[in-house]
Amino acid sequence: MKVGTASIRGGAPCAVGYLEGRDTVVDIARAAEWLGLVGEACPTTTLGLLQLGRYGQDLIADVGAELQGVDLEGVPWAAQRADVQLLAPVKRPGKLVCITSNRGHRPLEATTPESQDEWPHPLFFLKAPNAVAPTGVTVAATESMRPLEVEGEIALVIGRRAKAVSVADAAAYVAGVTLLIDMASGRFMDQDASIYHIARGKGLEPELMYTRPVARGKGVDGFCPMGPWITPLSDLSGTLDDVRLTTRVDEDVVQDGKMSSHRFTAEYCLSYVSRWLTFEPGDILSLGAVDQSPEFPMRDVDLVADGGRTVYVDGGELGELVAAGRLATES
Repeated sequence: MKVGTASIRGGAPCAVGYLEGRDTVVDIARAAEWLGLVGEACPTTTLGLLQLGRYGQDLIADVGAELQGVDLEGVPWAAQRADVQLLAPVKRPGKLVCITSNRGHRPLEATTPESQDEWPHPLFFLKAPNAVAPTGVTVAATESMRPLEVEGEIALVIGRRAKAVSVADAAAYVAGVTLLIDMASGRFMDQDASIYHIARGKGLEPELMYTRPVARGKGVDGFCPMGPWITPLSDLSGTLDDVRLTTRVDEDVVQDGKMSSHRFTAEYCLSYVSRWLTFEPGDILSLGAVDQSPEFPMRDVDLVADGGRTVYVDGGELGELVAAGRLATES
């Protein structure tokens, strides 16, 4: 059963499950209580369920299995998808880590190859949790931020505390996968790139440090639409590598490729990053963009062009994530 966060018929946001074959959304906590699977202490948020670890994931699976074939007509904690307002599955992740330069067909060179202990290795950055937004969001960008660039990605949602995990064990720490749009202000990214001169001592040439901070370029409010659901790995019809991701901006296909095209697998990315960053339940690890369409390079896409455009990220059985851009006045 897919999991998310939603408001059912205008009610308070809660952790919900999606019964896909019936196009029905249920309040997981209330459904679990009604089925007699829990007492009154069941977490009502998606993050709360994730923090239960394996127990929470088993509870979600049990609720989905028990509701198969049950008549939910008139039940107050269930509704058709059209009567539900979806929010980001995890509203404020503790950490939002993004792998970059993961397209397997693109060259990747180290600036200082002589200093590398292992190369290539996953490169990653942190995106601000305040950037998280739900599917259907319209993101405002001013003229000074243009172009508003977008990349569709698939992200891991962490289900257990993960520190220095092995590649072989990495999947056991994943509660599921979701779709994510990595937005960026192209102008801010260019403006914040610099070469910093560091003194090395008398008579020595300064060290040149090439740096491109992304906090301003990628951390703006709303710059990380996420959702619509968290899909457990066990619910996939194949492996994660088999999932195909297609990104359209209006009618233009700007990305299309399978996860198997990535330079680094999901398991390797989680293992590598967890050497230094301890993941907690509800944290997000986005795996990077798939191949670009040669006709519409991502750097040429501006989501606020022509009065505003719409981006659609289609993950097949993972669902579709939608966001739009609009041009805002300078404050």
